[in-house]
Amino acid sequence: MSFSPNEVWFVTPGCEILGRHWPEAAAQAGMETDDLFLVFHTGSGDTHAVDAFRFFVLSSLKAPGLRVAELCRRVAQHLELPPEEFGQTELHALLSDLYGLGLLDYRIGEAEA
Repeated sequence: MSFSPNEVWFVTPGCEILGRHWPEAAAQAGMETDDLFLVFHTGSGDTHAVDAFRFFVLSSLKAPGLRVAELCRRVAQHLELPPEEFGQTELHALLSDLYGLGLLDYRIGEAEA
């Protein structure tokens, strides 16, 4: 998947992402207990286990859609980093992974208001 600065990312149309924090399963898996969320995709009926960071990104995209640059700014703010320390390349790799799972989609163009 190639990267375009005009990409607008959003939750797959007609679907809802339902998430639940699951600290017990994280502890059993040897993970930090704040680090595991189950995400149910209503369109496919699939359930995915994601870390807290991926869950934050998914939750941020429940809006009509965000350009990568705006999402990158929000992620940097969430991580309490200067915007230049969290790059669009890293974010795009994460978005591509979530796209591969069918959780997200994108279009080239303007974000909706």
